Amino acid sequence: DHQLKMALQTVLELQGALGNAFSLDSLETRNMLTVAELIVRSAQMRKESRGLHYTTNYPAQVESERHDTILSPATAP
Repeated sequence: DHQLKMALQTVLELQGALGNAFSLDSLETRNMLTVAELIVRSAQMRKESRGLHYTTNYPAQVESERHDTILSPATAP
């Protein structure tokens, strides 16, 4: 969980450093950072290990947790 917090902090810092730049490169970078943020937030919400996401706090797969993770600005932690 600590590493995910650090990853999220890094992504948010990079988003802030990007600012309001408007170019093709900055738009692509902003999109990649948005995807990175969603991946980290999704991993923070998951309470099990599944696929490529392995967490030492929850090492086992739990069938009741087998579902798609859907994030929106209203539901993101």
